[in-house]
Amino acid sequence: MVAALRAAPARLLARQRCGAEGDNVVNSCLRGRAGAFWGRMPQRSLYLAAYDICDPKRLRKALAVMKQFATGGQKSVFECFLTEAEKERLVREMREVIAEKEDRFFLIPVEMRSPVHVLGIGVPPEDPPYYYAG
Repeated sequence: MVAALRAAPARLLARQRCGAEGDNVVNSCLRGRAGAFWGRMPQRSLYLAAYDICDPKRLRKALAVMKQFATGGQKSVFECFLTEAEKERLVREMREVIAEKEDRFFLIPVEMRSPVHVLGIGVPPEDPPYYYAG
């Protein structure tokens, strides 16, 4: 009886760390499988998304769609870290915006292990020595 009472708080603490009761991830975490909760993080891949759209109205709509997915970019080329589901949603939403006979949309996978090559006056990406959050 005393052992069961001592085990109950530990199980409650594990439930608080893992999430809501009844979730498969939570249940596997409660059963003590190491990494069960964090092992389910979605895998993201880097893509370059680019469009060439003729009509200004469709151009504004395409920009609004891209802002939902992009982490950075300029004009009509954007950098996106996407899961498979996000990639499919982006393609579906862009297909609704563009006129296939007039416009173009490219979603190009980028191999993240490749070195960065800079041409012209571009500067290779570099992290600053510190960040200020104020």
